[in-house]
Amino acid sequence: MTLGDIAGLFGGGTSGEGCDVVDLGLPGRQGELLEAVLATGTPTVLVLVTGRPYALGEYADRCAAIVQAFMPGVEGADAIAGVLTGAVNPSGHLPVAIPAGRGGQPGTYLAAPLAWHADGISNLDPTPLYPFGYGLSYSTFILTDPAVSAAQTDVDGQVEYAVTVTNTSDRAGAEVVQLYLSDPVAEVVRPLKSLIASPRWTWRRGSPSA
Repeated sequence: MTLGDIAGLFGGGTSGEGCDVVDLGLPGRQGELLEAVLATGTPTVLVLVTGRPYALGEYADRCAAIVQAFMPGVEGADAIAGVLTGAVNPSGHLPVAIPAGRGGQPGTYLAAPLAWHADGISNLDPTPLYPFGYGLSYSTFILTDPAVSAAQTDVDGQVEYAVTVTNTSDRAGAEVVQLYLSDPVAEVVRPLKSLIASPRWTWRRGSPSA
């Protein structure tokens, strides 16, 4: 099931400059169409060709898989077909969060703490359905043996961080190792976490690397 946007400007489409929305429900009657398909019980892979992240909390647990393609350009059809057929092993990770509810905020890793956890301040749970950096592939990986070169450093100092990544599946694949930094005692409000490094590596089964 492929759903998505019509690119346009100033109301000439469902996504684009000047094409704002009041909530992040699927555009038009596409939500109704998806509900009808899911109600049949047929295993359904949802492909989203969209210009913005839409709230998927009401559908996600009933989909066999979800492919968020955004607006992939002129070669997008070939790329999507490669992923769906298994010819391509996906390794992409979300550049923005996918909200659970239609009123959610599609933030990045720079969101303030209350954008991740309500902590009793609100009756609404802001936790995203899929956070920034989330992504699956046909391979599986485990990260072990984390190590840091120093337990503390000056504010202008440097540390080295290492981790062992192992492909635990039968298929070669690529994994993006994401390193985040948080500052729980800052004197000013800081994001809950900040992405500071993200190397990409490719491994075959059982091949570890740091």
